[in-house]
Amino acid sequence: MSYLPLGGYNTAVSISPAAYALLGFLSSGPASGYDLKVIARATVSYFWAVGDNQVYPLLDRLEESGLVSSERVAAAGRREKTVFHITAEGEAALGVWLRQTPKAASFRHPGLIRMFFAAELPDADLAALIDHEERALTAKLDELHQLRVSGTPPDQPARNRHDRLMQLTFAFGSELTETELRWWQSARRELLPRDDGDGIGNDASTS
Repeated sequence: MSYLPLGGYNTAVSISPAAYALLGFLSSGPASGYDLKVIARATVSYFWAVGDNQVYPLLDRLEESGLVSSERVAAAGRREKTVFHITAEGEAALGVWLRQTPKAASFRHPGLIRMFFAAELPDADLAALIDHEERALTAKLDELHQLRVSGTPPDQPARNRHDRLMQLTFAFGSELTETELRWWQSARRELLPRDDGDGIGNDASTS
């Protein structure tokens, strides 16, 4: 797909990145709202979350803007379902957005902002904070592994450019998560008392 500008779309339409993600999914073929929720969870959720409660309002906005169309189709064993298609205008708008220079990524980390101010926490509370972060990151790595297994395995040649881009973004997510996990593990070793007595402890029970 060439994403050539069409119908006067010389600048990106004023919709959220999550809405553009839906256009991106639909550029590969029609899908229902439910299908799009499943696809988003299984692909881009590790770097751009598209909440389940966002999907249908975003599709309504896209349809109102003429970027997608919808039709009711028969569904096996159930009532009709609504299937969405990207329009020519939607393809053009997606292409313009893809060519735009992205804004600088913002970074907010709930664990790190607590860590920054945690000097007075007892060791047990600091350990609980680090435990939580390590568990969450380990679970995220497991999820990323499952996502990669479900697609083209990273150690096999990609079948096409789309598959290779998915491999690379999954690799980015895995490597970033592994680096973050190592940081928390290093912080634990440095800050919390060990059997050999090392560590910058702050045990409230001894103060």
